[in-house]
Amino acid sequence: MTYEGRYVHTPEDVNFDTMQIGDLVNTEVGEDIINVLPPATMRWNCLQLGEAHSFKVDEDGKARPTYLTLRKLTNDILEFCGYCFRGENVERGREIPYV
Repeated sequence: MTYEGRYVHTPEDVNFDTMQIGDLVNTEVGEDIINVLPPATMRWNCLQLGEAHSFKVDEDGKARPTYLTLRKLTNDILEFCGYCFRGENVERGREIPYV
């Protein structure tokens, strides 16, 4: 299936390790995320897996968890937004430096 000329991943072929920001998934993938754990965030424009993926440093210098994030484009299509701070659907922050 495609949406506006872009491929839409399904549960059978989605791999978040290789997904790029802007890649598309169908709602079944979103439902699978909800069924794994209670979501960290679930709003019309932001769905986040209930367990942190990693940590990044925000603009205040605080280490905060990031979550696998999707946002709804249509009733059937979600867009991968990357790994965002809780309640956000734009990836930001910087990696925590290793010492």
